Amino acid sequence: MGSAQICRRLIEAGIPSPNQYRLMKGIVKDKKYEKSEWAIPVVKRILTCQVYLGHMEQGRKRGALYEGGGKKVIGRDEWTVVHNTHEPIVSQELFDRANAVINERTAAYKAQEGCYAHIEKPEMLLKDLVFCADCGRPLFRYKSVKKKYDRVYWIYQCRSHNNLMNCPAKYIHEKNLYGAVYAAIRIELQKCADVYGIIEKLNREGGHKTKLARYDAEIEEAERELRRISSLRQAVYDDYAAKLLTASEYQFASDKYISDAEKNRGRLEAAKRDKAEYAQNSTPANKWLAAFMRFMDKKELTADFAQALIERVEVSSRDSVKVIFKFKDECAAICEAADYKDCSGVA
Repeated sequence: MGSAQICRRLIEAGIPSPNQYRLMKGIVKDKKYEKSEWAIPVVKRILTCQVYLGHMEQGRKRGALYEGGGKKVIGRDEWTVVHNTHEPIVSQELFDRANAVINERTAAYKAQEGCYAHIEKPEMLLKDLVFCADCGRPLFRYKSVKKKYDRVYWIYQCRSHNNLMNCPAKYIHEKNLYGAVYAAIRIELQKCADVYGIIEKLNREGGHKTKLARYDAEIEEAERELRRISSLRQAVYDDYAAKLLTASEYQFASDKYISDAEKNRGRLEAAKRDKAEYAQNSTPANKWLAAFMRFMDKKELTADFAQALIERVEVSSRDSVKVIFKFKDECAAICEAADYKDCSGVA
């Protein structure tokens, strides 16, 4: 069996994965490991690990933490292997047989890949952005070879289905995916153009200035009230100092003015914050508007285009693609200011 078949067999048999086993034994505590199923890399690592032969493998990763860098995986030929450090649980014969199968499969795969090594691998325009709509995992991009027609296609496919069969089948040709994403972006760009026109018109007609003036009036009113309360607190203290008020009367009045001042400071801060947000979100300086307007003249999908505007792409089937855009809050704010109905940030 290949590693994918082994994964399926282990899952069907109810054998806990290494992370599930660690959770069961209390070695790890995070409940997320309850759903940590067997995966192909885990099976391959076990099948090729000499620890099960009684040998200790060291130096598999290397890192210079004092330089602030992360660890990197080191090639097998550079590892340090110390033999016979503990009792083996797998015989050398069985280990060799298993690895011979792995090596044969790997060689056959590379030989087939080598036939098409001359074909240039196109740039991934949606790198780290494409996910399965069902299981939420990233879709895997791979080369599909059609020997009969001597053609090569690039396809995005869900590994959860392909390897473990625990997710509905789905795949999509890269060309079709790019076409769907570009179409969704063009719709968003058209929305941008519409909103930009409305906002410019509002600014010309004074609607924007009128709303800013209302915020300014609220700020001025709160500041005036704070000054009044401050004067009243001083007057109460003067009356207390002149023995015109008892200590309890002074304390009661002082507490009330302190409470009133706190409320008005909150009112003042809220008005200033709302004004700043409105000024930022309801003008061409809005992050969503500014980001999309940069690419208004783009005639095709590019990597910088996609990475700047898209949060994620979810694929349900080859006919169903959902694009979730960045700056959803900014989009909603300016659409509301412009009274534009569609502000979902999803296409």
